[in-house]
Amino acid sequence: MLIKYPSPPPGRPGFVGLPQAEVRIAQASDGRWMWGISFYAGQGGEGFAPLEKWGRFADTCDAAVSAGIDELEKRLLGRREQDAHTRLLLDWIESLRAPAQPDLFGVAA
Repeated sequence: MLIKYPSPPPGRPGFVGLPQAEVRIAQASDGRWMWGISFYAGQGGEGFAPLEKWGRFADTCDAAVSAGIDELEKRLLGRREQDAHTRLLLDWIESLRAPAQPDLFGVAA
């Protein structure tokens, strides 16, 4: 499972556009779930893959997604510079936590 911003990646057709942030989820060999994150904001970024060696495990896929989102937010908030890119990614994280109400029967909720 991959959650990334922006989706679809920017760029022209036929060219690679790199996502600015992503949360990756994978299943470990023992059945638990792992998460990894990566982001690029402002003048740099960081991240790690969902690998067993990092010791980031959750019992369910949903718990891993939530933990990955929390990890990404913690890393972004810990940046020295809160530039426009960082704020944009933090707003995106907030939208993941509180998704918009669905439009049921043609009437916005």
